[in-house]
Amino acid sequence: MDGTLPLQLPLLSPIVGLATFAFVCYSYAQKTPKYPPGPPRLPLIGNAHQVPTKKNWLKFTEWAGTYGDLVHLDALGQHIFIANSEKVANDLLEKKSSISSDRPIVQMHHLSGFDKALPLRSYGDSFKKQRRFLATEFSPVAIQKYHSLYDKEARLLIQLFVQSPDSVWSDLRLGLGKVILLTTYGYQPKSTNDTFLMTNLSSLENFLAFSTPGKYLVDAIPFLKYAPRWLPGSGFLKVIDQSQNLLQSALRGPFQWWKNRCQSGEHIGPNLCSSVLEKAGGQLSPPEEENLLWAAHVALGGGLDTNVSFLSTFFLCMVLNPDVQTKAKAEIDLITGGDRLPNIQDKASLPYIRSIMAEVLRWSPPAPTAFPHVTTRDDMYEGFSIPKGSIIFPNVWNIMHDPARYPDPTAFKPERFDGDDSKMSQVNIAFGYGRRVCPGQHIASSYLFAIVATVLATCEIAPGLNEEGQPMIPQIDYSESIISIQKPFGIRFVPRCPQARDLLIETEICL
Repeated sequence: MDGTLPLQLPLLSPIVGLATFAFVCYSYAQKTPKYPPGPPRLPLIGNAHQVPTKKNWLKFTEWAGTYGDLVHLDALGQHIFIANSEKVANDLLEKKSSISSDRPIVQMHHLSGFDKALPLRSYGDSFKKQRRFLATEFSPVAIQKYHSLYDKEARLLIQLFVQSPDSVWSDLRLGLGKVILLTTYGYQPKSTNDTFLMTNLSSLENFLAFSTPGKYLVDAIPFLKYAPRWLPGSGFLKVIDQSQNLLQSALRGPFQWWKNRCQSGEHIGPNLCSSVLEKAGGQLSPPEEENLLWAAHVALGGGLDTNVSFLSTFFLCMVLNPDVQTKAKAEIDLITGGDRLPNIQDKASLPYIRSIMAEVLRWSPPAPTAFPHVTTRDDMYEGFSIPKGSIIFPNVWNIMHDPARYPDPTAFKPERFDGDDSKMSQVNIAFGYGRRVCPGQHIASSYLFAIVATVLATCEIAPGLNEEGQPMIPQIDYSESIISIQKPFGIRFVPRCPQARDLLIETEICL
């Protein structure tokens, strides 16, 4: 027996070695997370060099065609997941909203103070209270008290478009800002140079700039926020100082105006802040007032550019598709008889107008990838690991342009909804997912409907004319920020007949 052992060891050694190697590989495989497919990574930096900084939805959609409905990136250790289909986005952000409703920390947002605003605030008590203020006061039932105001303001806005075609885009911002300030604080700006309006617009520009990936190095290298101001590359600190001052003015200016009017007993009409105060018995604690302060500010900051985006797309699509205007006018005339203007109460009777609005959201959603979500604990999805702290982008653009659901997706076709509200509701993902759904969606939809119905009832939306009097067909050209807006183009609002002009003028006379 002893004499045969040395002969057996050489035979056993390879077997033992292979078994050990297999066990180590198996153990490693069991401990190594499995992630969805994605573009190849480089050592150390992963996919950091591939994360798009402009129109990211287009690159995400390209990756969807290569890697599928769920794409994974690793940018310097930060896990990023892109949900490219309705099912995946719904599974991760709706069904699992309890663990996927946080927001990523963006240093420029944090340093400037924008992270206290509802869309960016971490999920917690303040988030819930701010959202409750808005969701309660802007519910479908609660906003009915604003309907007559919105009908009137829509008609006044169309009058401005007819009278001053060269200032349509500035008048549009004024009209939208005016309605939001009225709804939120009871404050009415008189011109595009209004202090509260201009301050908020400037602050909003800062927010959009800070939301652009890759624009500021501190977002990639957070410790730079501690850099001395004389150090090259620390110029962002000066930008932060200016932004903080501007944000505080935008935040507190109209709110203090409202407080002063309340204390003086001046009647300023129904508005968000007054309604919250009334329900609190006329007294708000300091934390409640701070939450109302931010909730009111978000109504303007969050509602202005998204509504500008919607209407700029609507105007573009009407200019490019005059047949849609003709069909819409015919539907409106059936309801109004042509001798009155449509109003928000007519909405249920105008399915083609609702279909146009749904198609605008589908054709070019204002936030094509929405705001990213962040997971608050480790999770698994269809065998893939999604670690705590992962960023999830819903690729709203790709979902809205899925040819399986929307044949010929690049074409503007309101008929695809066939007046079916269940089909139209599918585009509501443009308002967000889960616990991050926009609480102002109902109030925005009401005012936008008033504008859309009024302009289609009274005007032909036509391209601007060049020096030779020839129409200038606009090009499809959108901004690159997180809120995608069609760039201004020449446009005319031509009253369809003298009676249409008279109906608009009657609105002004009745004021």
